[in-house]
Amino acid sequence: MSKTALSALLLGLFLLPAEAAMFKWKDEHGVTQFGQYPPAGVEAERLRAPPRPMGDPEAARQRLDERLQQEREQKERAREEAQKSARDKEQEARRSRACEAARKDLETLQREGNRRVRLPDGTVTYLTAEQRQQRIDKAREQIEATCTEKD
Repeated sequence: MSKTALSALLLGLFLLPAEAAMFKWKDEHGVTQFGQYPPAGVEAERLRAPPRPMGDPEAARQRLDERLQQEREQKERAREEAQKSARDKEQEARRSRACEAARKDLETLQREGNRRVRLPDGTVTYLTAEQRQQRIDKAREQIEATCTEKD
């Protein structure tokens, strides 16, 4: 091995951080003690040091912040999708109710006989043939606008 390689190896060994051993033991009063050097003649348990952090702590914090931001964005997207789904369901329900009402109106208007209707002010009147046909046409337009194949 060359002198340069040997020097680099030795330098590397000296630059490694030294970990001090930690011990745990009970003293003569039964109290648990911790230290780097247990007293002679005492049975001591050598403790394992917690693992050192991997890499740069600032980079780890940045990765954590990025992950938290991604989770917040994911939750926001899920919330927005849930709201959109609820709006779509409500809109579909309104459309279905409008379709059903238009079909019921058309069915009622197409029956024979004079059609009696209640006006918005509460009075009752009979439709002329022309008024009846206008309402039938309007009901068909509403059916075409609101009803789908599944209705």
